[in-house]
Amino acid sequence: MPEDLSQTPIRSRRNYLVFGLILALLLMGWAAWWVLVGSQRIATNDAYVEGNVTPVQAQSAGTIRRVYVENTEYVRAGTILASLQGDRSLLALQASEAALGRTVRQLRQEFAAVQETQAKLRAQQAQLTKLRDDLQRYRGAQASGAVATIQIANTVQDVNALQAEIAATAAKL
Repeated sequence: MPEDLSQTPIRSRRNYLVFGLILALLLMGWAAWWVLVGSQRIATNDAYVEGNVTPVQAQSAGTIRRVYVENTEYVRAGTILASLQGDRSLLALQASEAALGRTVRQLRQEFAAVQETQAKLRAQQAQLTKLRDDLQRYRGAQASGAVATIQIANTVQDVNALQAEIAATAAKL
């Protein structure tokens, strides 16, 4: 037994030496990796670089169905970034329907304008009939001196002006 006790400190020292040597090799390996590789790598959670950021314009309008790239991901020219919901024929159909709606509204406005012009023409014709009746009465009353000649002349001018307005309104129709 005494022989076993004398070898225990040697073994213990040798174990510590082997452990220290392994630890030193691991530390030197980690230090070499850090100098060659680790110090060159940069990791961040949300960093933005303005150097290679390029605005992108869509070639056609539409609603995005799926996005194929992530935020700040590097892409090459020609890479498909997103796909649109619906195709061009659907978009063309929607544009045609919108154009049809505009045309129908415009046509309704034009019909309303025609009806308004017709009503204006009827009102002018009624006013012309009244002026002609007044002119006839004024001429009948002129002989007795109840109406001045100037009033008859003014009424004739009003009739002529109204006839010109009626002709202009009728031309609009």
